[in-house]
Amino acid sequence: MKRFIEKLNLKEKIVIAHRGASGYAPENTLISFLKAIELKADAVECDVHLSKDGVPIVIHDEKLNRTTDGKGYVKDYSLKELKSLNAGYKTRFFDKFKGEKIPTLREVLEVCRNKIGVVIEVKNGPFFYKGIEDKIVNLIKELDVGEQVIISAFDHSTIKRIKNLNKDLVTAVIFSGCPVKPTLDCLLAYANGLHFEWCYLKPSVIEEAEKDDLFINVWTVNNEENIRKMFLMNVNGVITDYPDLGVKVKQEMEV
Repeated sequence: MKRFIEKLNLKEKIVIAHRGASGYAPENTLISFLKAIELKADAVECDVHLSKDGVPIVIHDEKLNRTTDGKGYVKDYSLKELKSLNAGYKTRFFDKFKGEKIPTLREVLEVCRNKIGVVIEVKNGPFFYKGIEDKIVNLIKELDVGEQVIISAFDHSTIKRIKNLNKDLVTAVIFSGCPVKPTLDCLLAYANGLHFEWCYLKPSVIEEAEKDDLFINVWTVNNEENIRKMFLMNVNGVITDYPDLGVKVKQEMEV
């Protein structure tokens, strides 16, 4: 099996399941990541905060309210307290996934190891999590999954700290909207690539990225027409809530 980073380096088209197969299961839960594996995505994307007791936790928002039955900030809860919450939230899936728990990053990496790549988005805003980069890098080293992982963040200093800790880890800066000089921002952050909001992507950005040997993955693309459009523009990867659509388009284009 080709490692995720090997596929990226070989310029293969890759499909990244956004917060897991979040179109089919609660986002950022183990069942969502397992569904992405089942649907043959190349990687899953997940978001990481720190718990009150310093454990890397996989959840998108800084607050618990939207995706769990808890309230308040993730940072104010211990791991034990977070594990008592229901992440199989009703607002989208009713009771179908009742009892799903918030996973730790360790649990996600262990489930995905040797099966699928993992794109880790480090959430360092609006709160600054002291030492989050060290914890993530140490966990990747302990589990020996460096060839399966991209670490991404909106915060450029977070990416710099990751590279200072381990220059061999693959990193990406996330952009939303229309940044003025995204490729320059990446180079200044020592990043290997860009994660770009798909609807703002222009051919000029792709040309600059190719010139600077930077990869581009786009987010979040949820229909076949736009997934195909992005691959035809020569992006490296598509981040989607529906990885089966991405896989279908990729396979059709490879025929």
